[in-house]
Amino acid sequence: MRTLVVLALAALAATQLGGCPYLEFPTSTLATIETSEGTIVVELYPEYAPIPDENFRTYAESDFYDGTILHHVIPGFVVQGGGFTADLAAKTTNDPIVSEADNGLLNMRGTIAMARTELPDTATAQFFFNVADNPELDSSDTELGYAVFGVVREGMDVIGRIAAVDTETRGEFEDVPVSTITITDVAIANTVSDQLELTPLGETYATSAEYGILSAIRQFIVSLVGYTIFPA
Repeated sequence: MRTLVVLALAALAATQLGGCPYLEFPTSTLATIETSEGTIVVELYPEYAPIPDENFRTYAESDFYDGTILHHVIPGFVVQGGGFTADLAAKTTNDPIVSEADNGLLNMRGTIAMARTELPDTATAQFFFNVADNPELDSSDTELGYAVFGVVREGMDVIGRIAAVDTETRGEFEDVPVSTITITDVAIANTVSDQLELTPLGETYATSAEYGILSAIRQFIVSLVGYTIFPA
């Protein structure tokens, strides 16, 4: 009986995973991130995360990110960058921004979020891509998490390749790619949503209600059998 319940819930979740939509707006703010491993196209959500959006846009439009690296890569977790040069020298940033981690967007696979220290209002230029669903990075009743401000619309294959590279420790820096991965350009453009010809990621969605339901199903299955049998 328990097996039947698990399989039914897994089937329901798999169906939902195949059809969950992106948040859609009449116009989309797109960031095209060129890296030495390929191109990543991100749709930004200024309606939900105006402070991180404006912050990211400011750095991008001033060419701050050009020549920075993806310096922190953990398979099955995150790919982070945007603050250091190839020799791991920190670039001078603007003042930290106020956290908007409670904006309703969650750290799910394919989303982009602001990196920070252990204190909430400390994000500057660095950002990270969620390689998997990372609910531990979301806000809770007792603390703020990490502010999501967009979702990858193209290039998860690029992020996947980056997440799989060999890494090493260099001084105080852990999980640094052995072969340097450079951000060569970040361009911002506004595009009409219905004109976008982008491949949707069926398993990537950013609405709190749907994610909450599926997360609860995952947790229930894990509590029964010790693992989940559908993709994170």
